[in-house]
Amino acid sequence: MSNLLSDKRRSEELALAREAYAKAKKKASTTLLRWKPDWEAAARFYRESVKHYRLSGDHVGCVQAMRESAIAHKEIGSLHTAAADLEAAATMTRDELHDARAAADLMKESAALYRAHGSSHDKSAAMLVRAAETIGDEDLKEGVELMKQACAVFEEEQRGVFHDATFKKAIAFCVSRGKYNSARGLMKRQIAICLQHLNPFESDIYKNYLSMIALALHQNQPDKAKDILSEAEGVERFHRSDECAAAMALISAWEDGDGEKWSEALKRNVFKYLINPVAVIARKLKMPDGAGQGKPKILRKEDLEEDEEEEEGAAASAAASGGKKGEDDEADEEEEDEGEIDLR
Repeated sequence: MSNLLSDKRRSEELALAREAYAKAKKKASTTLLRWKPDWEAAARFYRESVKHYRLSGDHVGCVQAMRESAIAHKEIGSLHTAAADLEAAATMTRDELHDARAAADLMKESAALYRAHGSSHDKSAAMLVRAAETIGDEDLKEGVELMKQACAVFEEEQRGVFHDATFKKAIAFCVSRGKYNSARGLMKRQIAICLQHLNPFESDIYKNYLSMIALALHQNQPDKAKDILSEAEGVERFHRSDECAAAMALISAWEDGDGEKWSEALKRNVFKYLINPVAVIARKLKMPDGAGQGKPKILRKEDLEEDEEEEEGAAASAAASGGKKGEDDEADEEEEDEGEIDLR
């Protein structure tokens, strides 16, 4: 709008903005005769200042006024308005000032206030998602962590029925940036929520298991894919799903070393309905190494637990003999997956 105003009008608006801002600062301070700040008056003048700064086109001044307005509204207990001020400041910082780091920090502050408000948890999660998307290209590690925090809002507040969109955005964010282990961890966390609300989210459980299997195969980890399928078979009715049939067809084709069966399995429509970055990977999925080397059984959960006990015993023996993992191996590892899902 400021671009449509004349230079004279913008100058007038800027003068009004600075005047209102000065009045707000005065109300937010103490004097010999006023021992406490008048936060209500300060909030009113800050909002007036924001309005005039917007019209003047002074984005730096506008962002500062929004931040001060948020402080004033927080002081008078208007947390939702304070969060909205910071959200608007973050958007302007990102779009007009082109400062991704500062914008992400403002979004995190806004998310905290939305959550503190008590009835805006969905908005809080959405702000963390926006912060992750804003900072992700500059700091991928922080972006992934913010996505995990956004998903945690629904877990910690026990609002699982509203989780779906946030988890899907977080998973897509991780997959599209090659953070497959983080994506699998989020899928497992989503499955744990969906198992508590089975009727509306049953298909999401099946899709997530098929997605995890596809990612494991994409990472050339067919044994991992088989372990995931074994875990999925513990979910009621999974064995009757199209996702189960597709997963078994892929693993069977790999075990047989049959490229034609592999290609046919990937043509199944079920892959089209996975989260988009996973669907893209599945469409181009190559058969992992070791194809056609016999047909080992798909381990049951009980077998996996026995193997884990044997591995723990072997690790203890190695530690006693002074065995040590190389630093280079540790540096090459990505973060571990989340633990197994309780299917009881």
